[in-house]
Amino acid sequence: MARGSLQMAWINRGENAEEHYHLMYGRDGETRTMKARTVRGRKVLTSLLLSDLKVPDGSVTGAISALDATGTASVDDLDVDVADLRRLDLV
Repeated sequence: MARGSLQMAWINRGENAEEHYHLMYGRDGETRTMKARTVRGRKVLTSLLLSDLKVPDGSVTGAISALDATGTASVDDLDVDVADLRRLDLV
């Protein structure tokens, strides 16, 4: 398991197109640059957070609200299997 934080940014905010986000997962204690993964669509983002990364429902709701309000969000203190991070192209 890799403990860390998930950072999200809404890339095309304000444009009349399908939502486009960047996700980055930073492992606690590592100082290297995080790898960004592009996600297109709010439903895809929500599914990835809930199903693939197992982010708790309340944290997903908070992250989506923060994305709507400010264009960025983060979820801290996640434990994600390294194999899942590789599969999701986050390492």
